[in-house]
Order: sequence, then C-alpha cells, then structure tokens
Amino acid sequence: MAAWPENVNQKFYGLDGSTVENREATKYKSGRIIYHKINSAQKVNHSVLLRLNDAIKDSNGKTEFTRFLDWNETTNGTGTVPITLTDLEKKSGTKEYFVIVGNWKGQRHKEISLTLEEC
Repeated sequence: MAAWPENVNQKFYGLDGSTVENREATKYKSGRIIYHKINSAQKVNHSVLLRLNDAIKDSNGKTEFTRFLDWNETTNGTGTVPITLTDLEKKSGTKEYFVIVGNWKGQRHKEISLTLEEC
C-alpha cells in the first residue's frame, strides 16, 4: 500500500460514480440466462477531476504537477498499487483505491481526470 504524494493536494471535484459489474452469466442452449453474484460487496468506480499547479516550482525545481506524475510512475505503479484516501462517499474515514490517471489539459494549471477504483 502506498501514500498520496507529499505537497500534492487532494481536492477532488466533479465526482461521477458507477458500480462495477458484480454478476456472472450462465447461458444455456435453450436461451435461458441465469446470473450469479460474484462478490458480496458491491464495488464502485469514481471519476474525479484534480487541479494541479504547473507553474510554481519548489526547491527541487518540480511543480505540483510534475511531483504527481513522478509519484504516478514510481510509487503508484500507474494504478497497480492501492492508495489510502478519505472515503469519497462518506467524507470521513479512509478507503483503499487504485488511482488511474487519464488525460489532462491546461498550461499554468493542469486539470487531470482520474479514476479511483475501490479495492
């Protein structure tokens, strides 16, 4: 398990959620389909946006955006290592997520689209 990168904000916004498929189909030759539940707990994927500064550099010459990208490639393993964050739905307590970085846009400030998958 890894931690969120230092000196990078966690002010997520634009939350969209969707449930993960939690059933498995058994198909018969007659055309009948029976569904079976895979897991007892329903998992949720969250799509969020994160705004990072890409203009102000720290003493190491890195911006908030470049620190985030370095963390994503090394510590986060580009979405393969669980990260402990505040629960997005309850706003209290913690939950483990896989952080998957999508695209980003902007020059001075980068707006990054992230997918947070519940572990």
